[in-house]
Amino acid sequence: MKLNRYLVTWSIFAFSVPFMVILLVVTGVPPVKPSFFPALAGALLTNALAFPLYVRALQVSPLSLTIPFLSFTPFFLILTGRLILGELPTPMGIVGIVLIIGGAYSINLERAGQGLLSPFKNIYQERGSLLMLVTAALWSLSSTMDKAGVLSSSPAFYTISFHIFLPFLCIALLSPQEIGLKDTVPNFWPLLLLGGLQMGVALSQMHAIEIGLVSYVIAVKRGGLLFSIVLGALFFRERMFAVRFIGGALMATGVFFIVLG
Repeated sequence: MKLNRYLVTWSIFAFSVPFMVILLVVTGVPPVKPSFFPALAGALLTNALAFPLYVRALQVSPLSLTIPFLSFTPFFLILTGRLILGELPTPMGIVGIVLIIGGAYSINLERAGQGLLSPFKNIYQERGSLLMLVTAALWSLSSTMDKAGVLSSSPAFYTISFHIFLPFLCIALLSPQEIGLKDTVPNFWPLLLLGGLQMGVALSQMHAIEIGLVSYVIAVKRGGLLFSIVLGALFFRERMFAVRFIGGALMATGVFFIVLG
């Protein structure tokens, strides 16, 4: 069944709640600083905008032209991490981020014959790429808020709070009919699996940003973009595999430089 993008967004978080409740019982409630609440509120609002855009980008464009553009999140984090957390990447980290941008250029080299800037123009012409670029910018904001929230409580408690409140925010912004909640019953088990995977991803990320620079942690997370390019070619027969894989590899090399930094 083809599911509503809002339902997919809602389910990622709502179906992780049972796992989160178990985690809360195990870890308990830590001391919570006042800064926790504005950080959580900001992250909730930002992700309520970002996740539907993310799912929509996957609907309208190939994987190889969407997921790699999440690699721009570390670039945006140079600004947001500096403004909100006072973090600044090392020169090696900045070189890595430049390589990521170069990889984005390479992915769109199929239009290079139309002019030097045509690969960048292709980003704006490919709707999914543009939507994912906006998503990357929004997630750069939410990632810095995530770290502020984690440092004000704990990785587990912040992750639990975020995943419990976001489904309610989605329902507050959209009606149950718009979300398509009636489709949850026939798709219960796949959605529950999706929720369990989301809990593992989110909890690992929150533990990582507690001890490392946000821009570096998110850059490493984006290293999985090569898998998206390969899967797009294998399962969806997406074209220009070699060109897009080279561009993705350049982005992954940028991630490697960031880790070295």
